Amino acid sequence: MTATKAEVNAQKNGSEVFRHVKENLNLMSLEQDFINGFIEEFNKTHPTLQQGTMTLMLSCIIAMAEKQDNGWTDLRNEASGKIAQQIRELLESQGFIIRGKVRLPFV
Repeated sequence: MTATKAEVNAQKNGSEVFRHVKENLNLMSLEQDFINGFIEEFNKTHPTLQQGTMTLMLSCIIAMAEKQDNGWTDLRNEASGKIAQQIRELLESQGFIIRGKVRLPFV
């Protein structure tokens, strides 16, 4: 199946956004300031966009759980992997993972 132009652009945009986040988190002295600014902006965002943002963040958590499952973590990210596995179990028990993907309701 060939990706549409919109799908290719969306993936490219997602990659660019992550690179920006990663660059800011890599400045260890400013990490908490970046996180605080992100949370402040998140809290001011429309509820539908908050739901979409939570889907994104939870999807990252599921990806981390899979890394832990496959032994692709080490001491630097092992705690994140273990927590991610527990969060995944909660999401599964609440029916928020469908066919391996996070699905939060949009009302």
